[in-house]
Order: sequence, then C-alpha cells, then structure tokens
Amino acid sequence: MKGWVLLALLIVAGLSVACKEEEKQANLDPYKIGLMGDMTGGGRQNYGPIVEGIRNYFRNLNAKGGIDGHPVDVGTVEDNRSDPAAAIAAMKKFIEGGAILAINPSLSATYAPTVAEAEKVNFPYILAGVCTPENYPPAPKPFLFCAGWAGRDSWAAQVQSIYEQSQGKAKLAILNMDVPIARIQGDYGEKKAKGMGLEVVSRADVPPGTADLTSYADKFISAKADWLLAASPVDITVAGYEALLRRGWKGGFILDYIAGCSDAVVERFKQDDLMALCIYSRPADNLPIHKDINAAAKKYGAATPVVEFGHIQGWINGIMIEQVLRQCGWPCSREKALSVMSNVEFKKESFQGLLPGPIKWTPQNHAGIRYTRVYHWDSDKKKIVPVTKWWQTEMTPDQDVKITPID
Repeated sequence: MKGWVLLALLIVAGLSVACKEEEKQANLDPYKIGLMGDMTGGGRQNYGPIVEGIRNYFRNLNAKGGIDGHPVDVGTVEDNRSDPAAAIAAMKKFIEGGAILAINPSLSATYAPTVAEAEKVNFPYILAGVCTPENYPPAPKPFLFCAGWAGRDSWAAQVQSIYEQSQGKAKLAILNMDVPIARIQGDYGEKKAKGMGLEVVSRADVPPGTADLTSYADKFISAKADWLLAASPVDITVAGYEALLRRGWKGGFILDYIAGCSDAVVERFKQDDLMALCIYSRPADNLPIHKDINAAAKKYGAATPVVEFGHIQGWINGIMIEQVLRQCGWPCSREKALSVMSNVEFKKESFQGLLPGPIKWTPQNHAGIRYTRVYHWDSDKKKIVPVTKWWQTEMTPDQDVKITPID
C-alpha cells in the first residue's frame, strides 16, 4: 500500500514539475514583431481581416508554446487607417521599440513613407497588401519583402482568363482604385491586355471611399464593354458590379482576390458571368486548416465573418513569419532575420493546403511565385466551380509575368 502511495506521490510531483516547466517554456523572452494595418480607415474591408488573421495566428501559436518556448509578441496592433502619417508613426515605434521586423496590411498610400523609414536603418519590412515593383526582380530592395497580393501576377492571370473565355475577342473595361501601386498595376494590366489583342474600351481609376459607382458603370456600358476587369479593394469591385447590374449590364466580370476568395460574395449574386479570382484555397474547400482558422477567430474574436475577406491571407502571412523566426533561431536580430528572408523557401506542406505549391524568396525576388485560380457560380450545379486550373505565376527579370498551369 505504501508503495502505491509513494508511486502516486511521484506521479503527482512529476506532473507538477512538467506543468511548471511548460509554464516556464511558455514565458521565455518573446520574439517582437510590429503589426500595423488598416482597421478603421478606407481600406478596412480588405485589410482589417488580414490583420486579424495574423494576430490570431500568433495567439494560436503562443497558446501551443510559441517557438521553442518563446512567444511571438505582436504588441498592440497599430491602426494606420491607410494614412501615411499614422503609418510613419507606427513604423518609428516598431524600429525604436526593438521589433525584429514589421508587417503592414493597408493601402499602398502608406508604402513610400514607411519604406523610406525602414530603409534608414535597413529594417526588415513585409508588405501584406499588394507587392510593389521594389519587391520584384532583378534587384529588390534588400530589406523589403512581400507576403501579400502579387498584384501584377493577379492582373496577368485575370487577363489570361478573359482571353481564353472570350477567345481573344473581348471588349474590356478596367475598374481600378486611384492609389499609387494600384495605378502602376493597372497600367500593367492594360498593357498586358492590349498586348494579347484584347480591346480596352474604357478605364476608370476610382478615388478611395467612392460609394456610388453608377457614373462609372454608365461609362463602361456606353463604351460597349462586354468584360470588366476589377483588381481593387472589395468596396470598389463589388460596388462596381452592383452598379452594372442595376443598369442591366450583361457581361463577364472578374472580382479581385479578396472578394474572389469569399464564397459569400459569389453566392450572394449567383450570376454565371461573375468570375472570382482566388490566390488561396476557398473557405468552401473546408480543409482541416480552415477549421483551425475558424476556431481561432471564434476563440479570440473577429470583427468580420471568419475565414472570409482576408483571414486566410493573414494566416498564410503568419505561417511565413513563423518559419522566418524559427530559421533565425534565438536570439534573432534584425540582421539574422534579413539573412534568412533573403533566401528562404516556404514549402508547400507548411501551408497545409491553403496554397497548391511553395513560395520562395531569393536575393533577386522578394515576392516569389504566386498561385491563382478563377471560379464562377454555376446555375445548373447551384454551386461555385472552377473556371481554370491553378496557375503558377512568376515575375520575370523584365517585370512581365510568366503563367504556368498546374496539373
């Protein structure tokens, strides 16, 4: 009997030590990263959910012990409202506060001033909105990386899809947001379409915050457009489509990736001609990883519908940052982080089905390969179905996009 009592006491003591050790491991010094984004400004519909996805990813990771016992501390999220002045203040706070790196999901209006601040001290900086030409070959800025929307790649994929579906005979209108990087990407999309023989009959660069797009819809209809390409934030693309429908327009329309990856938008309209470009697996694919994202959003709270409008993108960003920090080791300095980021491959398996392949950053390319697929609503099947295979898109040294179908 005494033996059994002694054994029980030893087990309890062992469990107590294990619990204390676990508590100790969960409270080691943190990896500090700076997280800013548009939570309440003009780009909040696109970028707020990405911020939530990133934050929830690290909350979930920390609850499991962090990285070898070191939690990842994102601190208080800095709401930059897509305002350059607020974004500059946030970047200075991160740099002065000892963050290893910063990540920013917001409109490109915040990019130039924050890139300038980061460049002063060679501070590792990840864009989680749209990639810029400074991320691309042949000579990206050494401290600047992109884990967001490779805009030029998505424009190329949308143009390719329109070309194939129209057999090269589309009269194309372009709906774009009037912000710096969007204008550059729109110029590329227009040039790409004309180069493939498509007729671009109209283009509108719409100021952020525009609510009524009726005048733009009338412009597109007057130009006799039968396809519309819209690679802009969701408040512009969806409002543009609604305006066209109110005017009785019949034609093909491709939503950009944020709205395109949201099953709710496509299912709401149930229009066969409404296409949706997605850069990661759709929520309806219902993978185990989608359930994890849902669970974290419910546990930690989310202002927007779970796994819709960017939560998956934020989760992908979290996966990539975690891998950088793991390879950096402890302690991880900014210099060590930059060394890792300059030549790192995020393997397909690490994304657990969210992406159909790997992403790799190299000294010549700080954006890497991206993936896109176009879907639409099928009225006969009463569900969303693929229009294209997955496409691998990659920026070439002359800043064109190479598209390769994935079997």
